[in-house]
Amino acid sequence: MILILKVMKLIQKGMKLILKDMKLILKGMKLILKNMKLIQKGMKLILKGMKLILKDIKLILKGMKLILKI
Repeated sequence: MILILKVMKLIQKGMKLILKDMKLILKGMKLILKNMKLIQKGMKLILKGMKLILKDIKLILKGMKLILKI
């Protein structure tokens, strides 16, 4: 009888540890999601910047053509 109680306590301890670990896993997943959102935001900003650079290059080329005309 005492053995059964000891085993049950150990099982309970194990289950508590599993719950703790699952909470940590969830925390990690939330952090990964947050980082992914930030990465997405960053990529959008990079794309925006690249589009602006392309616009600027087109303007520079236009300016050079005008200089050549003169």
